Amino acid sequence: VVRNARRDWRRSVRQAKREFFDGRIQHVAEERKRVWDLTSWTGPRALPMYRALIHEGTPLTTEEALWAALDSSFHSAANRPVDETILDEVEQLPERDCPPISAREIADALKGTSAGSAPGWDHVTWRHLKALCKGAHFSRTLLLLFNGFLTHGIWPAQFKRAVSVVIPKPYKDDYSKIKSYRPIVLLSCISKLFEKVIAARLHYE
Repeated sequence: VVRNARRDWRRSVRQAKREFFDGRIQHVAEERKRVWDLTSWTGPRALPMYRALIHEGTPLTTEEALWAALDSSFHSAANRPVDETILDEVEQLPERDCPPISAREIADALKGTSAGSAPGWDHVTWRHLKALCKGAHFSRTLLLLFNGFLTHGIWPAQFKRAVSVVIPKPYKDDYSKIKSYRPIVLLSCISKLFEKVIAARLHYE
């Protein structure tokens, strides 16, 4: 019985993988129309990463040393002075009306999102939002929420929360160098959806 169950499990896993990749290929070919996105599957494997990074000739063997090296590399411009007087030279245009956000704007912004994008700290993905927005109650609540942000000019603290992840850059010769890595910031998809709506309006203007 155990042997039959294991065989059925392996068959189900193979079938699930085949259906997933077939669906992925169909999505890329028909909807995104970017067939070259699939070429990464046929490329060579990335070189294995080293156990310890080396910064300024010193191996980083502790978390404190690793964080200090990453912080100095990725945040090197954090304390640089900024000349804000250049904004005074920008021509000030008259204020324009900002109508309430519509459900169509949210649907259009959500339509162009990728299901493969990594979620933020709340683990809510674009796929979750697309499924939830099919319900009238959630869509109405989200619309009221976004219009509240727009009307009162607020941005919730939950939307400011971010998770930083350091990932390797592809096809680097030496993964013992910090420059072979880059940080990405994962934000809540709900906050990014609101930003997409506002960005679409600014693009139209």
